[in-house]
Amino acid sequence: MRIGTAAPVVLGLLVTAHTALADPIVIPLPVESPVSVDLTATPVVTFGPRTIDFTPNLSQEFISFLPFVTAVRPGTFRSTIGVRARDGLLELTGVFPPSPDPGFVNQLPLFNVGTMNLLVFDLIVPGWGTDYPITVVDRNGDRRLAQFETPVPEPTSLLLVGSGVMLLAGVGHRARRRRS
Repeated sequence: MRIGTAAPVVLGLLVTAHTALADPIVIPLPVESPVSVDLTATPVVTFGPRTIDFTPNLSQEFISFLPFVTAVRPGTFRSTIGVRARDGLLELTGVFPPSPDPGFVNQLPLFNVGTMNLLVFDLIVPGWGTDYPITVVDRNGDRRLAQFETPVPEPTSLLLVGSGVMLLAGVGHRARRRRS
């Protein structure tokens, strides 16, 4: 699974605000400290402006997704990640770049072995197209690798930025020629 868009992405999940049977659990963004959500008790969760009903996905062996990505500054992104092992979480590992924010450390959440809760946490990732994998292992030894990536600018955005740089270079060149 490779995720690389600037818009929030949800794989294999139904995004519904209208079919929610219970009041959703609200997880305010940004997630400053990890959150554990019992999806069997309340399967509807709101992440900032996005509400997700997990009811159809409770039987999935693993849930690993990126419900929200926010640009912190150009080329730096805060990614909200959610992971769950239906049969109970045994192990959670990941390789992350260091956070460019000195007040925020990129790290995996602590959890109780065997939890079937959804674990939600944030990472602050520098650079365009930076990969960061997360591996989830359940109590049966089944393993799931989720490969995430920071957004890469669209070609039209790059063209627009490049055009602006060329325009500024041309204006600067003309100004220097007139002064000489």
